[in-house]
Amino acid sequence: MHNSEVSTALLKLAEQWRSTEVLLNGISSSLPFEDWLNAIASGQKTIELKAPAIAINPLQRLQDEGLVVTAFGGFDPVLCEATFPDGKALYFRASGESWELAIAFYSDDALDGTSECFTTSSEYGNKHFDAGYMPLEVVANLILASIALYQLSCGKGAIA
Repeated sequence: MHNSEVSTALLKLAEQWRSTEVLLNGISSSLPFEDWLNAIASGQKTIELKAPAIAINPLQRLQDEGLVVTAFGGFDPVLCEATFPDGKALYFRASGESWELAIAFYSDDALDGTSECFTTSSEYGNKHFDAGYMPLEVVANLILASIALYQLSCGKGAIA
């Protein structure tokens, strides 16, 4: 599978997750990405929540996954810089008509997109600056979906 095909599949996965509505006592909420991905992978048609779902902001969702986020947000470009508990660096950038994400052992490698890192990218939106004004919920979805892809391609324990 080519990088562009993987990126397209990732974007579709993130959008599908974003469009999934979970109702708990009549209140709309989001389902944790890993629970949703496991349910889809196992072919489940219904998802039982283990605990009450609470609507949380996109930054909090990333922090709940163990990321130490040092930059998140902005407009053209939308950026996220973070580190994992094991010290790996994550860099996300959305600008113009596309987004890109890199995970590396060192922050400079993630920023430069060197061959020593995992990268994925895709086009976004229908207008020239759509990616640069991407909603932060979509940014968080793409980051979490990209982390899942990284873990699948590099082993489940790739980020701990």
